[in-house]
Amino acid sequence: MTPEDAKELIKDFFVAEIKTPLCFVGPKGVGKSFAVADAWKELNESLEYKDEISFLDIRLALDTAEDIAGWPRPAKDCVEYLMADWARESFTKKYCIVFFDEINRSPLETRQALFELMSKGSIRRKPINPNYILVFAMNPDNGNYQVETLDSAFERRMIRIPIVTSLKGWLKWGKDYGLQEDILRF
Repeated sequence: MTPEDAKELIKDFFVAEIKTPLCFVGPKGVGKSFAVADAWKELNESLEYKDEISFLDIRLALDTAEDIAGWPRPAKDCVEYLMADWARESFTKKYCIVFFDEINRSPLETRQALFELMSKGSIRRKPINPNYILVFAMNPDNGNYQVETLDSAFERRMIRIPIVTSLKGWLKWGKDYGLQEDILRF
């Protein structure tokens, strides 16, 4: 699938309120992150959703399990978890697109924290905004990247889609982002 197709798929999932997470797999620079951000931008600028969608772009390789699942604090005879900042931010608008990048670079504890989110829409039994979709991205496990193999139970909870670039899409991106004409002609 091209990044352009991925963007349309994200928009379709959002409009149809499909909760099964998408996971885009492709090499660095192919357009995985761009597709998600562009889908959000187009949806958020549409008349139907005008400025009602928050976009949370979370780079999992930089976060700990506590950043995702919340920090523990002692309660009466147990430990309770504070709601993570990103989960609280999910409620700032009516809808939310949550993008978790570098899923297979994140520590195991971080992935375990996401397991509940993928299955139940909550983190540590605290629900996030119910009007959400989840999108993951990762680099392939082909020996070129320092990544972990995902657990099969984790992978079964998402739709894994390979992303490849297209010349037409790359040229459009280059033109939209002001690359020099010499580069585009090359």
